[in-house]
Amino acid sequence: MNIQEITNKLSSIYYFCKSLNVEKIIEACPLIQLSNITYEKRGTHEGFIRGSLDFIDGSTFYLREVVDVEDNTEQLMYAYQYLDYSKKLVFRYDNTEHH
Repeated sequence: MNIQEITNKLSSIYYFCKSLNVEKIIEACPLIQLSNITYEKRGTHEGFIRGSLDFIDGSTFYLREVVDVEDNTEQLMYAYQYLDYSKKLVFRYDNTEHH
């Protein structure tokens, strides 16, 4: 195994270890009734996180992030949306360029 292969492997391990920390936080939160989070490796140093969190009050939080973990974790893209129990939009944040 050469240095580039080792670097790529460590990058993947680091990304998924960060993902595991997110799962631990979610599992520890008594307000979350159901979670559906997926993690996908998109490149050597990039990953895609997508999912939803259903809270005990019937509200739902949706998230999508593309992160780069080459040096520090950097959000290349993010989108968050929170709906109340009646599915009415409470807030939406993203870093998409709006016209």
